[in-house]
Amino acid sequence: HLRPRLPGLTVRTEVEPFAVVAGQTYVPCRTAAGSRCRPFVVERVRGDDVYVWDPFGGIKGLGGHRWVKRSSLHPTGRTDRGAERRTGYRLKSGPPAPGQELCGTCMTYVGPDDLAVSAWGSGHSTCKPCMADIERQYGQR
Repeated sequence: HLRPRLPGLTVRTEVEPFAVVAGQTYVPCRTAAGSRCRPFVVERVRGDDVYVWDPFGGIKGLGGHRWVKRSSLHPTGRTDRGAERRTGYRLKSGPPAPGQELCGTCMTYVGPDDLAVSAWGSGHSTCKPCMADIERQYGQR
């Protein structure tokens, strides 16, 4: 909603909600030890409910679906006043551009040239920076 403040000048008085669409990825705003909050990918939006795919949930951690309230999804990890959010999920990336795959480690979409492992092989896709981190931690594969 816009209201005139001075002749020729308008000021926005309400913040428009950002769009939640299929393909976006979200990560917890803040995670504590033992937290059940996990990153996810939006599959569809139905009113105030968002159906998501959790790559780390489900049976034996092999991925599963769940519902999340739209009100818990935020464009950034900071409030309007600049404070760090303590609850909810912040937008990480997406939706993907044509040809991009989701890196299941960092939850961002990358092009084929930036992939170290593609999901078409086995498991989930992994981007080159994440693969380098994994190899640094656990050694070469």
